[in-house]
Amino acid sequence: MQDLFAPEVLQNALVKTGNYFRSAVALNLGNGKFELKNLPEKVQFSSVNAIYCHDLNADGKTDLVLGGNESGFKPQFSKLDASFGHILLGKGDGTFDYVDNWDSGFFVKGDIRQLSPVSFGNEHFLLCLLNNQKPKFFKIKGD
Repeated sequence: MQDLFAPEVLQNALVKTGNYFRSAVALNLGNGKFELKNLPEKVQFSSVNAIYCHDLNADGKTDLVLGGNESGFKPQFSKLDASFGHILLGKGDGTFDYVDNWDSGFFVKGDIRQLSPVSFGNEHFLLCLLNNQKPKFFKIKGD
């Protein structure tokens, strides 16, 4: 850092420390209090950039569809590209069961940036937007 910035710039720099780097959900306990619950281990292999909350299996509990990856880093910093998207079925207590990509049918290669619901008549889909790729549609069968 000393080679990049003048001493007077570094003296006025604000230094912050990060201490929590896992993907998690924050449960609202009320009165301004929240409880963090880590998402399943397989979600931690890459970044999470897009989240869609919906009851996918019609059990009355909120489930999550997650998308991520980041391949735009400089080579010396590597890429975050170990995710093909995730389906997490909510248990109702802030924890989730992981559903394998092959079982869920949600398998996406690339950097997912947005997940948006789209309906055509009575059919519901999830629009998956990716960097530098064509969008992908997935039918939501739980509705």
